[in-house]
Amino acid sequence: PEGEFADPHGGMLIGVVDGMPVTGGAFCRFDAQTAELKRVWTHRDHRRRGYARALLIALESEIALRGYTRVY
Repeated sequence: PEGEFADPHGGMLIGVVDGMPVTGGAFCRFDAQTAELKRVWTHRDHRRRGYARALLIALESEIALRGYTRVY
């Protein structure tokens, strides 16, 4: 739905390599303390290169900056 991942309660990150999206994920508010991860993916041709790990670290960092203390 429109706005589900919008500030201030949600967010979306896309990892790009050589101008092409290769990994991405989003989060939205589950409750006041919890963010819910959604739509996490890595293109099959780019797996096993650490992109998903880097994406999750970035998502967790952004989630913490928004004041959430838990991730679902």
